[in-house]
Amino acid sequence: MKIFRSEKFQKIFYPIFYILFAAAITVSGCFIFNRYYYTNIFVSGPSMLPTLVGDDTNNIHHYGIADTASNVIDNMDRFDVCITHYPDSWGTRKGLIVKRVWGFPGERLIMESNDTESSFTVMKDEKTIYTVTAPVETIEVDKISSITTMKCYKYDIGHKIFYTSAGQQRTFDYTLGEKEYFVMGDHWGDSTDSYVKMSSPDKLVRSYIQGKVICIQGYGKVSVDEDGNYKIYDKVVIKPIYKI
Repeated sequence: MKIFRSEKFQKIFYPIFYILFAAAITVSGCFIFNRYYYTNIFVSGPSMLPTLVGDDTNNIHHYGIADTASNVIDNMDRFDVCITHYPDSWGTRKGLIVKRVWGFPGERLIMESNDTESSFTVMKDEKTIYTVTAPVETIEVDKISSITTMKCYKYDIGHKIFYTSAGQQRTFDYTLGEKEYFVMGDHWGDSTDSYVKMSSPDKLVRSYIQGKVICIQGYGKVSVDEDGNYKIYDKVVIKPIYKI
């Protein structure tokens, strides 16, 4: 038709077409990228207090995003927060669990804790490769938690500070297997993790780890259907985004 060949039509149509095409590509790319490289997560239970809240009683949970790309998982730093499955024999609930990474394959981990401080040393090939001392202090917990204050060990690791509860002291000397990772919740008094399961014949290996938590977006309530799928509602967005 003549109208499609007119100069006026082409000046209007083609810019609009290109804009819509670019928008479609961008949206599709974001969807695919999010589908295959990121997953939404929420915190359940008190094992990550005081860092993260998972109040199952009042149904208030921190939620955020984890990067599931293999190269990101393979290049995690010590003390990053991850999402992981557990070996069946560990007897914990099914699904992804949020924990902090303390040790990597082949390392010797030495932890000594008392009423005033906690010292953590990492050795490999009989050489010390990392050490940090965490003094005790009492801090206020996030206001959305039913727990208001906690006595904690303060880990200042240079680029960030995090706290672990000092309610239960942990002391151990443990050497990881060639494929084994060591993870712990920040609430040492209420966390089923590598420390609790050191004597288990089944170890937490790389294949169990599913992603690195990269940010906490806010908190909300969680509903879970019969198939185990969850939905977060009554969301509250925390600004600025809390980066792990």
